[in-house]
Amino acid sequence: MDWADHTVVTSVFEKCSGTIISVMDAGDNVQELLLWCRASVDVISISEAEHALFWLKWQSVHHLHPDRRLNLLGIHPSGRRVFEYHHLRQFLPKFAQGWWDLHEGWIREGIIGSGIEEQYYQHWWTRMERWVGRWPTDISLEEHQHFVSQLFERPRWKVFQRLNLERWLSTWKQQIQHQNLSGLYWEPIFRRTVFSYQQAPTSLHPTQRVAESTCHWTLYHTSMLTHLQSQSSNSAAGIYLGEHLVWTRELGNEVLRVLKVGAPVLLWQHDRPLNIPELTWQEANLEHRGFLAGHPWVAVKEST
Repeated sequence: MDWADHTVVTSVFEKCSGTIISVMDAGDNVQELLLWCRASVDVISISEAEHALFWLKWQSVHHLHPDRRLNLLGIHPSGRRVFEYHHLRQFLPKFAQGWWDLHEGWIREGIIGSGIEEQYYQHWWTRMERWVGRWPTDISLEEHQHFVSQLFERPRWKVFQRLNLERWLSTWKQQIQHQNLSGLYWEPIFRRTVFSYQQAPTSLHPTQRVAESTCHWTLYHTSMLTHLQSQSSNSAAGIYLGEHLVWTRELGNEVLRVLKVGAPVLLWQHDRPLNIPELTWQEANLEHRGFLAGHPWVAVKEST
């Protein structure tokens, strides 16, 4: 996800006073919630890999200088990444130490952009550059803006797009064009540098160290549906369903039961999620899009 998505998450839940139930995903959005929440967060994931990644990122927020944090995640060469891990290892829970010891190669190769969708996108990007031409680097902002404004009119691009049409392509183009109009560079995750993260959220920002959060939070090794089924009715101040959770009527009914009246629920999908009674989805601010995951959709429980 793009770091603009973190802004969506915190803006949707910033006024919630009570327990927020959140999927873990890659851990960045939930870290933002933990750093800014007013009450408590239940963090849900059935994946051991997600739990291990969360602890790696969470402890790096509190024990590493921000530049070193980005090194650990994959900005600088592999030797530096592994060095940072071994410095941080002592602060991880035992299970996370064991998990990362077995998967140290992931750190060496770079965690940023290493997800399945990100790797697929990187392969797509390589094909695009071979077909359409190299994405320029080390150019002025004016040159960058000119390049972007001309890119999608190229005959080669139009042919490539017809042969490699993806669900997220229109969202990707909108994101690039929005940043172009805003006077910002656009670059893929796997080419970002420390400088690229100057506008990143608190949990990734390279110019400030984060103090310990006062938010009360609990990790659960279970599925979102199972966790919701164990909760009391009208008990949650907000629910974050993340990027890849499949929105079904069964899940929707549990979300509706557990949410307090007026409480929001947020997820990412390419298409509008299925409406159920008392939950009508609206797309969040259009300038914040994680193009691989889709668009941010928000619904508010209207009544009991």
